[in-house]
Amino acid sequence: MCGDITYKCHADPSVIFNCHCEDCRRATGSVFGTNFFVPEDELEIFGEVSSYSHTADSGSTMTKRFCPNCGSLLFG
Repeated sequence: MCGDITYKCHADPSVIFNCHCEDCRRATGSVFGTNFFVPEDELEIFGEVSSYSHTADSGSTMTKRFCPNCGSLLFG
């Protein structure tokens, strides 16, 4: 949101969906999080990205990546 991080995606999403799990609801402050998948090698990120890892509701490790300046969630 602050503009410190920008990106370019060179592919269309392979899937777009709304997730209602507790992790997505907490991350967005809403009743769902909208997600999409693109090939990692088709995504360019410009700027410094911070990350935070924790155990998700499923028991898997979830890593969230966000802007260190404004805290906006980018992906994860």
